[in-house]
Amino acid sequence: MNRYKTVFNRSLGVWQAVSELARAHGKSGGAVLCSAALVALTTLSAPALADTTIGGSFQAGNQDVAGTQANPWYVLDHATDGTTTLTGLVIGDSNGPWHGGTLVIKGSRVYSVGAYIMGNSTVTVDAGGVWVNQTNAFDAPYEINLGAGSTLSILNGSSVTSSRGSVGPGEGANSDGIAPTGQAIAIVDGAGSSWTMEKSSNPIGWANNGSLTVGQAGGTGILKITHGAHVSNTIGTVGETSTANALGLGVVTVDGAGSTWTNSEQLIIGASSVGGDIGDR
Repeated sequence: MNRYKTVFNRSLGVWQAVSELARAHGKSGGAVLCSAALVALTTLSAPALADTTIGGSFQAGNQDVAGTQANPWYVLDHATDGTTTLTGLVIGDSNGPWHGGTLVIKGSRVYSVGAYIMGNSTVTVDAGGVWVNQTNAFDAPYEINLGAGSTLSILNGSSVTSSRGSVGPGEGANSDGIAPTGQAIAIVDGAGSSWTMEKSSNPIGWANNGSLTVGQAGGTGILKITHGAHVSNTIGTVGETSTANALGLGVVTVDGAGSTWTNSEQLIIGASSVGGDIGDR
């Protein structure tokens, strides 16, 4: 049977009823009660989100940036008139040997309009990070393009939203006659991790119609959806080409309990006489 006694809490200046097993009145008793309250407040406080780290060759709004950007980081177009805008976000550099850029969104938020992940670049969204890349106020055709030799990783409950997605779109040679090589790889991994293609209210062709293409026009694209992650879009295409000499190769793997790839309108495997492959394990 529980028995109670009263002790004087000097921190609060009041008498309190406590179990007879509690330490007798005095400063130490008050200190224990005060410490417990502080622990509870600390536990309930929301964790501070990290800043966004960038590196390599990097541009935002056609201006070079470097180092760490404050969270949230807004990378928006600067409209010059009702139809023309500047590039919102370019990761990497197409000059010379295609210098790769790096963007790490770890527990932070980035809002951009138009994103181009150039050859040999890396983007990682981790620890509940958020990257929103959609059309601008004038409904310009912006998307996320993942170039040859580049990797987009969406991990540990993070999310990416775009008006369209292209993994391995195929890129021609630059002014130095050098073309990027290698596979473009998008990895969406872990419960709660997601990549969502949201259709614009006024879509312009394929550019912002909420579709996702994996492997296009001479490029090789790989999409991995694993460990309970989710990818959703309107039209999904695996392997697409525009000419007989620019064959696109796409591979999609959906693996693990709870992993899903949702195509709300249509799923096309091998468009324009090009081979594609999708695996569901």
